[in-house]
Amino acid sequence: MCPRLPADCQAGQSLDACHCCPVCASGEGEACGGLGKLGDPVCGEGLECSVPAGVAYTITVRRRSKSGTCVCKATDPVCGSDGVSYRNICELKTVSRRAQKLQQPPVLFIQRGACGKGKSNNSAQQLAAGGPVTLLPSHAVAVEAALIV
Repeated sequence: MCPRLPADCQAGQSLDACHCCPVCASGEGEACGGLGKLGDPVCGEGLECSVPAGVAYTITVRRRSKSGTCVCKATDPVCGSDGVSYRNICELKTVSRRAQKLQQPPVLFIQRGACGKGKSNNSAQQLAAGGPVTLLPSHAVAVEAALIV
């Protein structure tokens, strides 16, 4: 039987090492890895476990009992609906989850690249100013998924 999860998993949920029980996932910059047993920290969605030498977390690393740090798979900066440029999509998601927990609107992905860079995108500026904007959530999710891959 799986242990009960806390009401608030900051980095979302993931499956444990045996892929049988949901656990609170580790967020960007938090510990991950270990012996590959129950209770070892697991990275959240869009994150991967990287050991200090920068080697991706693999079966070999697990066998050597190395622990690492969760890092975002996507490294490109992104622009959020709040008009803020984020280091990557993972940082934007963290800020968005935090906002929603505080009963504030979520921060949505607007474009790849920093705000105000590349092609002109007034949507972020209009949203930040409280103006009307038409966002297509399904399109944002598809683009977000493409950033993570």
